[in-house]
Amino acid sequence: MPVLLQRNPYDGFSDEALVQALAGLRDERAFALLYDRWGARMYRFFLRMQRRDSAKAEDMTQDLFLKIIEKPHYFDTSRRFSTWIYSIAANQCKNEYRRKNILEPVAVYPELPDDDAEHLPEKLDRVLHETNLQTAIDQLDEPYRQVFVLRWQEELPLRDIADIAGIPEGTVKSRLHTALKKVSAHFHTL
Repeated sequence: MPVLLQRNPYDGFSDEALVQALAGLRDERAFALLYDRWGARMYRFFLRMQRRDSAKAEDMTQDLFLKIIEKPHYFDTSRRFSTWIYSIAANQCKNEYRRKNILEPVAVYPELPDDDAEHLPEKLDRVLHETNLQTAIDQLDEPYRQVFVLRWQEELPLRDIADIAGIPEGTVKSRLHTALKKVSAHFHTL
């Protein structure tokens, strides 16, 4: 006898509607869909912001979703869910930086690809480039790293970054310009 998979009644709901269902009905199925949609993305964000510390990124992802479970009513329905979740995540990162007073970048060593020896030079170049880019990003001060990651790795629009960081769009542009100059300077010193 085949096992029938039960369809989630919230399939097709927007993220905003899911968090409202979570706030109003406390329905774990709404939360499950939010986690499915956003869990891996937020883990990657934390991984980038926490200098590739996978354990810290995992802990921060779990803390983020605990906050969403505990306080879904804090969601402002006039905003987009993506802006709200990134704002919470960015604040978590700021608190972590303050707590640890992180100043020194962590060295990152590339993992070499182990297959397809014919294309090894191209793969090695790509891995070294990605490693150098991550090192350059890690060396940015937190406000510059935050806007860089949100813009160029999370691909968020400037307006959303300004909302998340709580700064004017002009400041976002200025920080992005400075971050790009610093990252570029890192590559020129190699």
